[in-house]
Amino acid sequence: MATFSTAQDLLIPLGKDGQRMSYRLLGPSPSSSGKTPLVMLNGFRCTMDQWDPALIDPLAAQRPVILTDIPGVGRSEGAVPLSITEWAQSVVDLLIVLKIPQVDVFGYSMGGCNGQMMALIAEEYSGGKVKVRRLVLAGTTPSDGPGVKRFKDQELRAFQKLAAAQTVEQQKGAFMKRFFGQCSENTWAEGEKSWKRIAGARKERMGHLVGEGSKRQGIVFFGFMGEGSLEKLKGLKIPVLIAHGSHDLIYPTENSYLMYKTLPNAYLHLYPDSGHGFLYQYADHFSFLINLFLDSEQSGGTFIPSKPQ
Repeated sequence: MATFSTAQDLLIPLGKDGQRMSYRLLGPSPSSSGKTPLVMLNGFRCTMDQWDPALIDPLAAQRPVILTDIPGVGRSEGAVPLSITEWAQSVVDLLIVLKIPQVDVFGYSMGGCNGQMMALIAEEYSGGKVKVRRLVLAGTTPSDGPGVKRFKDQELRAFQKLAAAQTVEQQKGAFMKRFFGQCSENTWAEGEKSWKRIAGARKERMGHLVGEGSKRQGIVFFGFMGEGSLEKLKGLKIPVLIAHGSHDLIYPTENSYLMYKTLPNAYLHLYPDSGHGFLYQYADHFSFLINLFLDSEQSGGTFIPSKPQ
């Protein structure tokens, strides 16, 4: 059973032009496990190699996990598409080719914007071939709309620092300050541990997206803010788990509370003394919470463990 460190890089052609999309399969086989596969969507400039194994491996121990890079990112061919809708469509196209009819989706940071759109369009876009069963949104934001806290100088500076980091040292500095900054010394120490785990997990790692690709991602994000997905979330009936750090320097924590209030079947968990990197700081607890959410029945705001099959 493949882990984050041992999973093979796979490439599969999509569409008429045969452009190949990269992915990895972790955990038990989707065809024999009896569990719904979990698709993981990462954030700005990040490839499959920038996940923390402390979060991924406990998930893959319980279910099939699919890591993937959208076109133009990491090992995936082509150019980064210029809309979140196209990002979501590319992931659905991958699932159609892999013949996986139902998935759970985990979207982190900008990947959470992708996850929202994927949950909204997958079934219609695929002609019923792919359905999103449950959704996990971590450290992300809805599009602009009534009540959304707009990005101010602090968030814009943090975003710009992430975009500008080129060398490994600059990327580590941006990761530490923007994901774990303005919290306690303990939080900073957890950030150091996370960076070491990510950097040492795989022998052949792809670096962060640079150049034209990262510029296109930036354009996509600010385009997404005007797409109106906040209002569309009112019609999303599937169970959604939302999680956020208490002091996020990149995406305002208040917007996760707004999504919780907007979605008709949502659950919200805020982590103390944490920022954008909360999911790695609290990897043990968060992976436990995700597994519980995905494997349980929901009733009255409570996760109830499902009966054994």
